[in-house]
Amino acid sequence: MFTLRTAPASQREIMKNNLTNYAIVFGTIIALLLCACSKEDEKTPLMVYAAAGTAPAMKEIGAAFTAQTGIPVVFNFANAGFLARQICHEDKAHVFFSANEKWMDYVEQAGRIVPSSRQILLQDVMVVVVPKGKNLAVDLTKPRREQTFDGWFVIGDQTTPLGIYAKQALTQLDWWETLKAHRVEATTVTAVLNYVVLDEVDAGIVFRSVASCSADKVEIVAKMPEELHKPIRFPVAACKNSHPATQQFLRFLKSDVAGETFKNYGWTLHQ
Repeated sequence: MFTLRTAPASQREIMKNNLTNYAIVFGTIIALLLCACSKEDEKTPLMVYAAAGTAPAMKEIGAAFTAQTGIPVVFNFANAGFLARQICHEDKAHVFFSANEKWMDYVEQAGRIVPSSRQILLQDVMVVVVPKGKNLAVDLTKPRREQTFDGWFVIGDQTTPLGIYAKQALTQLDWWETLKAHRVEATTVTAVLNYVVLDEVDAGIVFRSVASCSADKVEIVAKMPEELHKPIRFPVAACKNSHPATQQFLRFLKSDVAGETFKNYGWTLHQ
């Protein structure tokens, strides 16, 4: 007959201590792995898809955010329509900053943003600019046919928020059709500005914020009456593609640091 023997008390104590040590080691390994994952998250760039005209201000704000948090920010600048389509066909963007509400509506209807995160950040106006030193008069209170100005105009095409707003205003002014033979269209607001800067056209319609970035190269000769078009608003939202720092970045865009930067570039903060 076999008798089941129990380990001596000293041996049981050793076994107990070993199990405790194993648990401590295992717990330490898990903690280190979690810490490593957290550090890896911090190194993963935050991808911000932003309207082309916001580039100068957003680069400055992105650098300030990285300096404060250590989290790198990578920007993709293009016209809002192009970015919206990109967001709907890939999962790379963490934040979308549009130059109008139409394209933000587009990505929201496609289920690509977090609706509760959507907010209006900035407001802007349109202005008519000419190359620096050119003495041109553009009177937006008169129909096109009554203008002494008969040069070439550049505006954004109809995939751009700028182009959409410009068409609304020019249609109200009865300029849209009469300007057709003298109109050039560009794919981004920065491309519109470059036409004017390079003196390839006589005048262009851009956002005031964009014109302010090149005050040494262009002159504002007229402000587009705001009642002629829908309000120019710049919405921002978190994309469904998640990043640990998305909400932190959205809060930073509302900070005093970001606000002062936006104002320096000619925007009005949305109240």
